[in-house]
Amino acid sequence: QQGYRRVEHPNVEAYTELLDGYAKAGMLDKALSTFQLMKKRNVNPNEYTYTCMVGALARANRVPYAKKMIQFMKDAEVMPIAATYNALITGMLNDASFDDTNR
Repeated sequence: QQGYRRVEHPNVEAYTELLDGYAKAGMLDKALSTFQLMKKRNVNPNEYTYTCMVGALARANRVPYAKKMIQFMKDAEVMPIAATYNALITGMLNDASFDDTNR
């Protein structure tokens, strides 16, 4: 097939690239379902996977869910990186409905 190769056993990097592509295309539902699929297949998300999800949720004005994703990340013993918090903060700044009572 042109420019496409089926990956038999995708790893964390392949899943992260896929969900990041969905997220950047504004396809949050596809990104979330890919995230769930990788976990179902016992592929553990890494700090970049979680950061992509935090960014996707924040860009979709779902800041409370982005904050929960950071908590899920910590619960999985994956430490947030600077980019994780940057993605969250950027989403908070861009979310006009997000006020001081939500912080």
